[in-house]
Amino acid sequence: GEMIRIGIDVGGTNTDAAVLSGDKLIAAGKHFTTPDVTEGVIKVVQKVLISADLKPSQVQLVAIGTTHFMNAVVQRKHLSPVAVFRLGFPKSLIPPLSSWPEDMRKPHRTYIIPGGHEFDGRGGLEFDESLLRQYCRDAISNGIKYAVVSGIFSPIRPIQENYAAKVIEEEGLDVTISNELGSLGLLERENTSCLNASLREMAKITVTKFKSSFAEMGFVCPIMLTQNDGTLISCDIVSKFPIRTFSSGATNSMRGAFFLSNIEDAIVIDIGGTTTDVGIIANGLPVESALETEVISGITLNTRMPNVKSIGLGGGSLITFHTKEEEQKSGKKFSVGPLSVALELGTKSMVFGGNILTTTDIAVASGLCKIGTHSADRVHEVLKENGVTCQDILKEIRLMIETVVDQVKTKSSLVPVIIVGGGAVLVDKSIPLMGSSTFLQPENFDVANAVGAAIAQVSGSIDVIRCLEKDQTPENRLLQVIEEVTQKAVLNGAIRSTVKPILIDELSLAYIPGSASRIKVKVIGELNLVQLVKNQSSLESEMNTLSFVENKGNENCFRCQSLLVDDRICCPICQKFVCSKCSTKQIRLESKQQQEQQ
Repeated sequence: GEMIRIGIDVGGTNTDAAVLSGDKLIAAGKHFTTPDVTEGVIKVVQKVLISADLKPSQVQLVAIGTTHFMNAVVQRKHLSPVAVFRLGFPKSLIPPLSSWPEDMRKPHRTYIIPGGHEFDGRGGLEFDESLLRQYCRDAISNGIKYAVVSGIFSPIRPIQENYAAKVIEEEGLDVTISNELGSLGLLERENTSCLNASLREMAKITVTKFKSSFAEMGFVCPIMLTQNDGTLISCDIVSKFPIRTFSSGATNSMRGAFFLSNIEDAIVIDIGGTTTDVGIIANGLPVESALETEVISGITLNTRMPNVKSIGLGGGSLITFHTKEEEQKSGKKFSVGPLSVALELGTKSMVFGGNILTTTDIAVASGLCKIGTHSADRVHEVLKENGVTCQDILKEIRLMIETVVDQVKTKSSLVPVIIVGGGAVLVDKSIPLMGSSTFLQPENFDVANAVGAAIAQVSGSIDVIRCLEKDQTPENRLLQVIEEVTQKAVLNGAIRSTVKPILIDELSLAYIPGSASRIKVKVIGELNLVQLVKNQSSLESEMNTLSFVENKGNENCFRCQSLLVDDRICCPICQKFVCSKCSTKQIRLESKQQQEQQ
């Protein structure tokens, strides 16, 4: 039969879910986002399973998109302190994290160690391992568990940085390696890696909660998350690189808008509960920002994001009336947003019995939608008291949207515009939007983000600097890189025969010897669900070779001799107890080998 997939998108206000059977949407639902993200996810999934008359065991894939990690950075919540080890003394004059806002920089510790390379990957200072180990112990003594290693020009020659990472791991720190996340640009790469490391603990907890919650509900399929480019990555990769999911909400909406409208090239407006995101799709995929860097919460990063502009306008946005003094300054009697009641819309807005005037109240009062538990009489009274009409506010909302659409447009000609998201009810679609050739609100527009998560494909990307090897042509070098990134996509879960390049960019670097070029390649392919299920079953069978036993004594780990405090793990082959840290693939492999020999 057709593949059954559930797509979920966790927004600031609503958590949406959509069930697809093949290419057909068979159920969709919403639930207010809960403070504990997992709770809202479970409730909306239970709702759509009932609507679709499905059992959890019939679902073959769950794909989740969440802005949870981005929100943690914006709100400065749940961020772990990080030790940043830079291999670059004495060349680096600007200290690590020096451009960060003071409140975000304060918890972290930075160390500069002799090391790094020249711009062409040659030479550089000898790496001081003993000093690195000393600094690691200092970081651990200050309660730090997570670390970053960033070397000068490490993307050109990563050997030294990778070795330093092994040393840091040996000392007991969880390390993010900068050349795995960013390209040239030491400060931005360092910033990106530090932010990633500070989110790792939260990512592990969130991913574990997702997996255990779905397992408790009876799901046996793979659980994956969507990343910045709108494609899927495994929970394990998210635990290691949570920063890759920062813009997944916006990209899911763009992919969902393409699927629901069947328009490949357009501008997409996604109006949620708190913000409006406007982006571009080309050939059905989100267009990446042309900028090499992004600024998030005052921190410059070199992770590529989609070309999206966001404004503080959503279904929960507050309508604030100005004093006479404010009106004289701004020329307006009121302002829309950026503050929002967000997930409290169902209790605080007037149509739900609250006393705060929101954009949703205006939409109901003007007849654009019918939601809520109370009439809009109170809304009309408040507007009349302040000498403002519904049409005045709706005109302001339309002007805000038209302004941001104009900023995103890359050509002066008219383009199709697709509007999606629960907050799309704020705009009257019968009136053409300025600059649009078509102004379309597709069916199921309010769950486009969840649909986008469900239809997500698998990608692989690479951004490397390569010199020509002996007897190698530039064409062969490029083919070699394409093959590498294809293998990466296959490892991420793509069907090899469906993998195709969507970006090939090669730039010659005249200042580096050896005919060097910076090569960027990105490929995309369909999800190989059969292989994913096999991989999951294989991992589960390996895990079953170890049994978990309640630890009532104070025995030591057979491998590292550390004291066993909580649970101990008994290997059924050698009948020895080990700690959870030592219960890795190595032990599983040894157990498997011994079983085969027996």
